[in-house]
Amino acid sequence: KTPTILTALKNYVGGIVVCPSSLKLNWLKEAEKWAKQPYVVITGSKTKRKKLYETMNRRNMIISYETLRADINDILKLNNGFTFLIADEAHRLRNYKTKQSKAVLKVGSISERIYPMTGTPAVNHAADVFGILKLMLPSKYTSYWNFVERYFAIIDGHFGKKIGGIKKEREAEFNNLLYTHSLQRKRRDVMAWVPKVTHRVIDIEPTSKQNAMFKEIVRRGTINGEEIPNAITKLTRLRQVCVDPMYFGINHQSPKIGFILEYLEDNPNETVIIFSTMTGALIRLHALIPDAVILTGRQTTEQKQFAVD
Repeated sequence: KTPTILTALKNYVGGIVVCPSSLKLNWLKEAEKWAKQPYVVITGSKTKRKKLYETMNRRNMIISYETLRADINDILKLNNGFTFLIADEAHRLRNYKTKQSKAVLKVGSISERIYPMTGTPAVNHAADVFGILKLMLPSKYTSYWNFVERYFAIIDGHFGKKIGGIKKEREAEFNNLLYTHSLQRKRRDVMAWVPKVTHRVIDIEPTSKQNAMFKEIVRRGTINGEEIPNAITKLTRLRQVCVDPMYFGINHQSPKIGFILEYLEDNPNETVIIFSTMTGALIRLHALIPDAVILTGRQTTEQKQFAVD
């Protein structure tokens, strides 16, 4: 999806890409490869971000959903709006009433072209596409319940209304609606050179706290004031800082763990294996991911077999 849209828009400036926070640097890397226009990642403190907005004329912006929600008033003040809006992982808009979704919809209202992107437009139910349609055609899709009552059976349950399956008499109309407003392509048809298995490196920006801890180890050979005895231990400590500062008793959200949780939230129907040489990080993730199983060397034979099964 990313190479396709960046190539299609390579002659446009003054656009905005909204994506999950952990994918900002990845979008920048892809833009450098596929697009011919400069892209700027919006990051840093509120003051730093305000200065970036002042320099955005004739440049394309990459911003996270969270930052967009926080800075929506500043963004709406930018001159002339945007030439295009790309909403990555657009199925997030299924919860169209959230502040995050409302911020995206507001940006859509000042954008000349709108491109929602997702591999899973409907996560839980076909009606999930309403949020995406509302972004693309806000004047047409004004009422969620009008939309679902037209296309889906409504069941009055004990706890209120429940949306059932698609109405037979509306199925062709619904499918035509999707085909009219969406473009679906298989990767093998667009990028025949890509192998069946893709190895993808995603760069994730460390926090200022991680940076400070990393520099302390490199420059002073200490961590939290404690001396590190040798080079092998120093390398291990550097890796631990990059994976999760919790190793050092610091209650600080690791961007890597944040990315994993965000990815699982965006792709709830995928089966995922998370591997790490750091058992502590896996134990923490296991506690944060509902219904996950864990397999480590610390477990008994019976516990390992249970996880494998």
